[in-house]
Amino acid sequence: MLDTISSFEFLKKFPIAGYQIVEKEDDLKNVKFPCFLKLSTSKHKTRINSVFECHDPGELEENFEKLKKRFKKEKFIVQEKIKGREMIIGLKKDEVFGMVLLLGEGGIYTEELEDVSFRALPLGKNEIKEMLSELKVYKSIREKINEKKFIKLILKVCKLDVKELDINPVIVNDKEAVIVDARVKI
Repeated sequence: MLDTISSFEFLKKFPIAGYQIVEKEDDLKNVKFPCFLKLSTSKHKTRINSVFECHDPGELEENFEKLKKRFKKEKFIVQEKIKGREMIIGLKKDEVFGMVLLLGEGGIYTEELEDVSFRALPLGKNEIKEMLSELKVYKSIREKINEKKFIKLILKVCKLDVKELDINPVIVNDKEAVIVDARVKI
């Protein structure tokens, strides 16, 4: 799996929340708050406690120092905070069905909530709408999200030539669908 920075580079033609690469303390200037500071890794960041929401320069510097002590030779990202609903888009090769798309409620509780839908590729807009309608969360969010942009993003993701992909979360609100974190295996 590619680390976060390499995954973002692979997905550079997709809508990604604004970010900057951070290697030293001087790179923390001119940051808009609130933001997220995170390790560029192929691992799940929350499992290794390497993502922090920061509200001011002091908090950002303090969390950067914590990460720097634990991950001395790594790169980090400061990323803008986008408000909206956390969703997940995944692709994985299945031995029987070939490439399979996963859609669901994203964020750190994805596995606990088990609010997901699967389909084998290729898929069109109507199949993706059907997948969304199967989600428990969908009824409560469909009026609050830009479904058209979310479906457009999903269709674009389905065309990628990858072995595996985990976009979690993609933030969906009434204006946009934006990738906040991704792991790609090419």
